[in-house]
Amino acid sequence: MQYDKGASGLFPAMARALMRGGTIGVLCLPTTSFGQTASPRRAVIDTRAQPLTLGARQDLLYDTNIVQGSDEAARLRGLEKSEFILTPSATIDFGHNDGRFGASFNGVFGYDFHESNTILNRERIEFTGIASALVGSSCVAKARFWELLKQTRQQDLTTIVTANRVLIRIATLGQTCTTPGGLTGSVQLLRSAWHNSNKLNINNDRKAVSALLGYTDPGIGTIGATLLYERTDFFGRPAIMVMTPDTLEKVQVGIEYSSPVARRLSGSLSGGYVVSLATVAADSRLAGAHKRHGLVGQATLLFKPDDRLRLSALAARRIRHDTSFTITTDLQLSADYALTPALQASLGGRWLRDRYFGRDVTLPQIAQDRQDQTLLYGSLAFKVTPGSIVTADVRRDIGRADFAPFVYEGTRFTLSLTTILAATP
Repeated sequence: MQYDKGASGLFPAMARALMRGGTIGVLCLPTTSFGQTASPRRAVIDTRAQPLTLGARQDLLYDTNIVQGSDEAARLRGLEKSEFILTPSATIDFGHNDGRFGASFNGVFGYDFHESNTILNRERIEFTGIASALVGSSCVAKARFWELLKQTRQQDLTTIVTANRVLIRIATLGQTCTTPGGLTGSVQLLRSAWHNSNKLNINNDRKAVSALLGYTDPGIGTIGATLLYERTDFFGRPAIMVMTPDTLEKVQVGIEYSSPVARRLSGSLSGGYVVSLATVAADSRLAGAHKRHGLVGQATLLFKPDDRLRLSALAARRIRHDTSFTITTDLQLSADYALTPALQASLGGRWLRDRYFGRDVTLPQIAQDRQDQTLLYGSLAFKVTPGSIVTADVRRDIGRADFAPFVYEGTRFTLSLTTILAATP
């Protein structure tokens, strides 16, 4: 399945936080889905200013189960289960904020070199660009672009595919306004594309529009009603993937609350109802109903008892559009602690359940219908010099599924060095 469910991006987050003297948060806790966090009623630009910085990163990883599957899965894919992976990368960071306009970008441009499974050697490139501007005194407009190019995780591929370069692009454009009386409105447009190099994988394009109408108070937060419409078009469907529809459309209505982020204890709560409809081709054998509906929701909690400790939690139920309908349950916990100004530690865990609907039971099974994943991790980040960070990380990954090749256990050890090579004054 084409959905990267792993906890990723830990090393860059830790390194950037330590270099600017802050604490880290491994768990991403969204406030509102539609732009601004709960804040004072006067609009502000939240971009962090920083000079143009060029750097380098070197990751050395040992994985006891790079296949993310059983011995049978390794045999089917023609892969060695355990190996070392070396990833040298160049990095770039920049941020500007003059009070009325903000812009930032950061990128990691690397390449994965596999010790044994050289068929998986691939670029690993990630880039993010954000621009924000005040519109009058009560509105903020924001545009965001994100691109990722990498080898797809083996767990997210069917057993008949091993090597696949995936290119993901997501662009959003939105505006949030809050009147002096507290009335808050947001609207956001989204366009994304998911393209695969392997012709046995399905590509998709997604368009979405979302809106929020509610009330903001600096002491209480933001509460509002939400509306989302999303359409996913699939193309390049191989003959064996007859269960994938041509189009999936989703409508979601709900309510949402987010507390002021400056509090020691903050969080967000959202709930809604989703109706998802599939448009199928004439030759489709999409199993079961072509329509799904149900309740969805998400709750996040962030506790900062002091400047050194940060505790995070997330619980969510989602209805997603993968290669067909997918229902996801997601539970996360993390703790980040600054042992000293130069040494930070993180511990955390995640439990994820995906249920995939629509497989044609008359065809040989090549992917799981249900996947449970348990992830436990711990890491240490040490600031060697003001411009150099060493990070050590260990992760335990346990997968359980209704299809034997996707039942597995594995441990991953990573040592990473991040260095600033040059920075403008």
